[in-house]
Amino acid sequence: MSIELLRIVAMLLIAFQHFPKIAQFYNHGHGFWQRLPLAEAASFITELGGGDCLFFGISVWFLCEETPSLKRSLGRAWQLEKQLLYYSFILFAIDLCLMKIGILNLSAKRLVIIAARTLFPVTLEHWWYPSAYVMFLIIFPPLTVGLYKLRQRYHFWLALALILFWGWIPNFAPSIARGMSYSIFLFVFQYVLLSYVKWYHPDVLKQKRVAYYLIAFGGVVGFISQALGQMYYVKKGRNVAFDEWLNCPACVIPMMIALGLLILANCSKNASILPLTN
Repeated sequence: MSIELLRIVAMLLIAFQHFPKIAQFYNHGHGFWQRLPLAEAASFITELGGGDCLFFGISVWFLCEETPSLKRSLGRAWQLEKQLLYYSFILFAIDLCLMKIGILNLSAKRLVIIAARTLFPVTLEHWWYPSAYVMFLIIFPPLTVGLYKLRQRYHFWLALALILFWGWIPNFAPSIARGMSYSIFLFVFQYVLLSYVKWYHPDVLKQKRVAYYLIAFGGVVGFISQALGQMYYVKKGRNVAFDEWLNCPACVIPMMIALGLLILANCSKNASILPLTN
């Protein structure tokens, strides 16, 4: 599996991740055993790297290998801003056309908000991911310097503390973790973890066996925990997939699966290792 193919997989997983939120695929009146198969399928699909975890992990993979530079980070942020402006104007024009032919109905207030976000997509967080990524690029140089100064021992303890505290919160309190899952904090969290492995245990990233273990363990634990969650939430008439119980990007399970996929791509003889941004 090449890095380019992995990027496509990540984008598909991000698209799948929204499926449980917008598709009313079963009746809440059904019992647990009637609901479980499709709910498991939707939830399990979104576990595979969490989409967001995998996509950002690809960026982190290369950021860990370079010397941090604020000038380079700002250049990347500006390139991303220009790309977002391009797509924002196209989407806004499509919205106007849909309004003109009567397919889309937007209030004046909503239209003004969309127009403002079109002009300032990063500042006004038109999409959370690029806005958070730009903020991460700005703090990336001092963050990297700080992690280097921690050295291996304290970097390990920091990573372990983050895993123990944040890595499992989505399993028990998704509402608490949601703020971290879709913000710059998620990127900092993942960077701390992956940079530790990249800097101090590069040999691990060359072993397919480790990748298979990570994917298998993450998949099994994710599947079982989803089933247990359904058994609990079904009594309350709620769907655990909608709550992003384990599908939260800050959860350690999607991160394990994302890392496993990255290791497989790294071990591939056909991998074309190219940076995500220049």
